[in-house]
Parts: sequence; C-alpha cells; structure tokens
Amino acid sequence: MGTSPKVGEGRQVFFKSEAMTDQTPLPGAPRPRRGLRLPAVMAKTGAKETQIKEGVKAGTFPKPFPIMPGSRSVIWDEEEIDQHLQRQMATRDAKQDAEQK
Repeated sequence: MGTSPKVGEGRQVFFKSEAMTDQTPLPGAPRPRRGLRLPAVMAKTGAKETQIKEGVKAGTFPKPFPIMPGSRSVIWDEEEIDQHLQRQMATRDAKQDAEQK
C-alpha cells in the first residue's frame, strides 16, 4: 500500500486529491517551466553527452544556463528542448514530403 506524496517533499504538487497525480496541472493553467540536468536532456532527446555538447557549440542545440550566478552546474530549459525536438520533426516531415513528390 503506497502513500501519496505530500506537499513540500520535493515534488511539485498541484492537487492534494488521491485521484490526481503530482504531475497533473490545474485545468487551463500554463505548464510550469522546468530546468533539466544533462541526464534528463539525454533521456528526453536520445542524444549522448558528446552530441549535445557539440550541438550547443555549433549552435544547433539549445544552450544550457547556470543554475545560480557563478555556478558551474547548468540546466536546460525543458520548453527549449521540446521546441528543438518539434523543429527536428518538422524538418524530417518536410524532407519526407519533398521526397514523395
């Protein structure tokens, strides 16, 4: 028998209801922006660390930013990663459409 997450335990909770998960946003509410560390970016994109760093350097992948001023720890904006993936899919789809003509 599991226990439900409690407010303030390091998870973002939008509802206290047992029927809702801690990832359920309020209806009509904007999606909260999140920062992703490198392992989460790798998992989300399927890219390896080297590919991500080369893409950042080449300007073809979103740039990370420091968590705090002067910090060496960086995060990527999840929304920017999602937009990058959408652009990649649109490019793929356009290329496939052109090949079919």
